[in-house]
Amino acid sequence: IIGFWQQISQVPTPAGWLSNAQMNWIKVRSYSVFGNPNIFALYLLGILSIISDLLIESYRYPKTAICFWRKQSSSDFFLYPMKKSRFSGYGRWIYSASLILIFLAVLIALYFTYSRGAWFLGIIFLGLRFGPYFGQRRWMILGITFLFLGTLRGFQIRMGPLLSLTDSSLWYRVRIWQGVFRAIFDHLLWGSGPGSFPWIYPWYQIGTVASLHAHQLYLQIWLENGFFSLIAFFGLFRKMIVSSWPIFGCKGVPAQKGYFATTILQTSISLAAIILLYLGYGLAETWTQNQLIGGYFWFFCGLWISSQGKEIARA
Repeated sequence: IIGFWQQISQVPTPAGWLSNAQMNWIKVRSYSVFGNPNIFALYLLGILSIISDLLIESYRYPKTAICFWRKQSSSDFFLYPMKKSRFSGYGRWIYSASLILIFLAVLIALYFTYSRGAWFLGIIFLGLRFGPYFGQRRWMILGITFLFLGTLRGFQIRMGPLLSLTDSSLWYRVRIWQGVFRAIFDHLLWGSGPGSFPWIYPWYQIGTVASLHAHQLYLQIWLENGFFSLIAFFGLFRKMIVSSWPIFGCKGVPAQKGYFATTILQTSISLAAIILLYLGYGLAETWTQNQLIGGYFWFFCGLWISSQGKEIARA
């Protein structure tokens, strides 16, 4: 809502977020409460993942819902599946229409961030997520999608310079990464220390290309914490990444014994997919510098870990 308000109110966009030529056509890049449109776009990608799962589940099970009740015990707060209930005709359509409206609102908000990295990641994610359900038609739908995006003026303005390799922000990041690599070679194994980037990078920067962070999550982790910490970071999320693969299959999440167990498994895989989106976005942005979005990430990690508990698995 705040992002749409920024578009309507024509909130000024800082000069560094757009080139001079782009500012003639794009007046506002929505950033909501996150202070940066790229970070806001990452938040929207997480919401897009959740809504996509709900849409697919409503398609797979259009007439059913799961009702839960709490066991009447002062020491037991677990939810147990009670029965499978049917949506009424109007209720089912209202629910589906609400999901579609939210899905479209998120897509529109994502467009107005004008974040190219989020656009790329969103297209890849939606293609993998919905593609198996369209069968052989998925390539035709993908082509139509690109043709539609190509008609949008904002998409043309933002993607044109990038695809032609004439985009100033692209080469700005490349030069930052060159400076970061120079610093990494001097702090290869053990790093320069957590939070030291603003003090270490100026000694290695290329020309006058200054920056407070690496604009790439993994390079920053490597520089500040060393190679071994980078490997440990990937190892920490290995199981989450592997567990998210079933969500991209046409068969979806396999049914478990009991509705509650199936719901927990679905939630676990959905959370893993969101975490995978965050990790993928780390290739183009150091989103950990934003405390709000960093908090969201570790919150999702905590939810995923809690969904792996033995007590829940036995339920």
